[in-house]
Amino acid sequence: GYRQMVTQLAAEQIIQEWASSQGITQREDVQHGLKDLLENASVSQLMDQLHEKEITPESISSWEVQQYYNENMASYSGKSLAEVEAEIRQILVSRKDEDFFENYIEELKKTAGLKINLDILKVTEPTEEEITNYYVQNALDFQTAETARGLEIRITMDDAERSATEAIRKIRSGESFDSVAAAYGEGGITEELEVEKGFGEDAMESALWKMKPGDISDPIANADGSFSIVKLTDITQAGTLPLSEVKSDIRSILLQKNEEREYALRKGEALFTVHSRRYTLDEFYTEFQELSPEYQMQYSTYEQKQQLVEQLIAKELLLEETGDDSAGGDKHSFEELKIQYLAQILHQQDVDEKLTDPTEEEMQAFYSENKTSFTIPASAQISLIWIDQGSNGENAEQARQKAEEALSQIN
Repeated sequence: GYRQMVTQLAAEQIIQEWASSQGITQREDVQHGLKDLLENASVSQLMDQLHEKEITPESISSWEVQQYYNENMASYSGKSLAEVEAEIRQILVSRKDEDFFENYIEELKKTAGLKINLDILKVTEPTEEEITNYYVQNALDFQTAETARGLEIRITMDDAERSATEAIRKIRSGESFDSVAAAYGEGGITEELEVEKGFGEDAMESALWKMKPGDISDPIANADGSFSIVKLTDITQAGTLPLSEVKSDIRSILLQKNEEREYALRKGEALFTVHSRRYTLDEFYTEFQELSPEYQMQYSTYEQKQQLVEQLIAKELLLEETGDDSAGGDKHSFEELKIQYLAQILHQQDVDEKLTDPTEEEMQAFYSENKTSFTIPASAQISLIWIDQGSNGENAEQARQKAEEALSQIN
């Protein structure tokens, strides 16, 4: 126990010294605020701590208890306030749970000298003329290749070539494509296939462009050792996508260009101010562009960015509030939170951002040393008709007769 405690203290000291060497001594020194807001658990963890401190049965005033008791007198007929006080406090705690966060943030805003200018996030919408001009000027981007679509039976059994030969023979003999897929196909199903001319494997390309809709191919050898049988459903000729289909994509492209240009012009303007500390549009947009493409897409519109800024303001207010409150009884817990927060930043900057992808040689060496981990046991895919014999076999004779009838029909 002592060893663990000393190790933890040493780790915390290393983190503190690293933060000091990086100049991260105050909350305002910490960058990557948006990434922290969306990806780290520190703020929600902090919110839970504040919630536990603020919303307890003891935090409900006697006046609130009395008022609830008076309003619901009929429900407590024959019971004194003292008898139901604990129950009422729990009810009122549950009610406060629902809107605690929103009310808490609103109270913090009142004392933070908060100023917000969300209008600078708005971006000029591209006009219809601009969208049309972009479409004309970038016509090559909207050209489509000749495309073949169909259904594929992919055969991955041990003896895939022999199985594919059996499968195509059954299809040529009149069995349905789906029933052959159930017996031979990977997963017992057909898969939808779509191949653009010039972008498929050589063997697949060679087969597809000789076929007509409705044709079924001979077995096609794939590069991974599997075999495919393809039923061609249609071929779409090369052409250009109409403006109506790509209009929303062009709008997004032009909107992104407008955003970059207009945000650059307004970069020095304050998005919000908390306790006289300005958070500029440039700070916001720099951090926004560091987010993953998924997050950038999720917060691409003005309304979505507005929500993100509101969350960012809430986080800043919470962290400032805990800093002011740390001199009280919760100093230790908030100091622990600060250490966790700094540890996350250290890990991101000194570990995550310096990791490199493994080389082919490293992966091959790992594979060779751990082949037993990748062993696949022998297996078989079956289709089963189950006929119940009863829990104690009391229907065994009837079940056997049904099974023989079924087998006769199949044969």
